Amino acid sequence: MKINKNDQKKLEAALHQLEIDLAKSEQKIQKKYARIQAPFTLQEALSSLTKDELSDIRRLFNVPRASQLKKAELVDTLVDYIPVKIEERLKNWDKERLDYLIQACNNNGVLTLEQLELDIEKEVYFASTGFFFMCHLDGQHVIAIPTDLIEPLKKLAEQEDIQTMSKLNTEIIKLTHGLCYYYGVLPMDKINQLLSRYAPITDYGHYFRVIHEAIDYYEKIQSVHQGFSHYLVDNIEEVLQQQKSRVGLDYYPFTKEELLQAGEPNYVEKNLHYQQMVSLLIRHFELNEEEADMMVEEITIAAKNGITPNEMISKLSNELEIQSEADIHKLAHTLIELMNHTRVWFLKGYTSVELRPNPGPKKPKPNNVISFQTGKKIGRNELCPCGSGKKYKKCCGY
Repeated sequence: MKINKNDQKKLEAALHQLEIDLAKSEQKIQKKYARIQAPFTLQEALSSLTKDELSDIRRLFNVPRASQLKKAELVDTLVDYIPVKIEERLKNWDKERLDYLIQACNNNGVLTLEQLELDIEKEVYFASTGFFFMCHLDGQHVIAIPTDLIEPLKKLAEQEDIQTMSKLNTEIIKLTHGLCYYYGVLPMDKINQLLSRYAPITDYGHYFRVIHEAIDYYEKIQSVHQGFSHYLVDNIEEVLQQQKSRVGLDYYPFTKEELLQAGEPNYVEKNLHYQQMVSLLIRHFELNEEEADMMVEEITIAAKNGITPNEMISKLSNELEIQSEADIHKLAHTLIELMNHTRVWFLKGYTSVELRPNPGPKKPKPNNVISFQTGKKIGRNELCPCGSGKKYKKCCGY
C-alpha cells in the first residue's frame, strides 16, 4: 500500500500517542490488580476501592440517600445493599455473561483472562459490576467474586427463571444488534415496529435495561438520542435523513435467522462479491489474505455509510500498487459489483441492485472505453482490457 510522507508522519505521531495512552492505562490497571489478593470478602473488596469507584457502584445499584456518606459508611451500606439487589442485575444479562458467572462460581469465584478468551474489555466489564473485583492470585492477575457471594450468586444464576430470562435476553440483544448491523440506525419510534416482527416487546423498561447493559459488554452498538446505532455509522443524522427521504420504501424484510446471525459478535456478511474482491486483491495486488479481508471489510463499511464508487476507486488507487491498465479495469469492475451488492444503511438495508427497476431486455452499452495504450476505442469483439480473457462485450462492456 502507498502512503505519502505527510500521512506517514501523522501515523507515526498517532501511534506514539497511542503507546503513551496505553502505557498509562496499563499502569492504572496494574495498580487495581495489586490492591487485593483472592480470596476476600465483599467488605474487604469494597474497602480496597476508591471513594469514586464506590460511588460508581452506588449509582449502578441505585442506592438511595448515600451520596453524602463517608467512604467507610458507604462500604457498610453497599455490603448490605448489593446482595439484595444482585438478582435484579442478573435479570438483564444474556446467556454468555450468565455462563461466565457460573464458571467463576464453580472455580472458587475466580475468572482468568484466558477463560475470558483474552478479552480485556470483558474483564473490565465484569470488574465494574460490583460483585467481581480485580485482584491477584498466585502471582496471576484475575477477577474474582467475594467468598460470601459465591454460593448466593450460583443459586441465583442456576434458577430456572433467571436461565429462561437470559435466553430471552440473548435473543433480543442479537436481534437489536442485527437490526443495527443492517439498518445502521434503529430509531426510537421504529423499535417496536421493527422488533415486533420477530420478538414483540412487552416491557420497554426491561428491554432498554437489557440493551444498555449489552452496550457496555459488547460495544457493538451505541445509545444515541435518536435510538440505537451501529458503532461504525459515521453520520447518524445523515443516515436517518436518507432513510426518511425514501417515504415509499419499507425496511428490508430480513428473516429472524438472518438478524440473529448478524447479531453474533464480529459478524461480517461475506457474500460472493465480497469473496471475489478478496481474491482479486490477493492475486493482483500482492496482499495476503488477512490484509485483503480487512480492506474489503473497510470497503463494505464505507459503502454502508454512503461512499460512491468513484470516491472509493480514488481512495484505493492511493493505497494499492496498480501496475497496469488491466489492473485498473479489473479493480473497478469488481469493486462496483461489490458495492452494488452491499446492503446500504441509506437504503434501509437494501442493496442498490435490489432497488433497480426491471430494465427489460438488455441493450448493448455504447462503447466509450478507450485503451490507454492505443488511445482508441475498444471494439466489442476485442479482448477486454481487464485481463479476464473474455471479449469486451461479454465482460465489462456487457
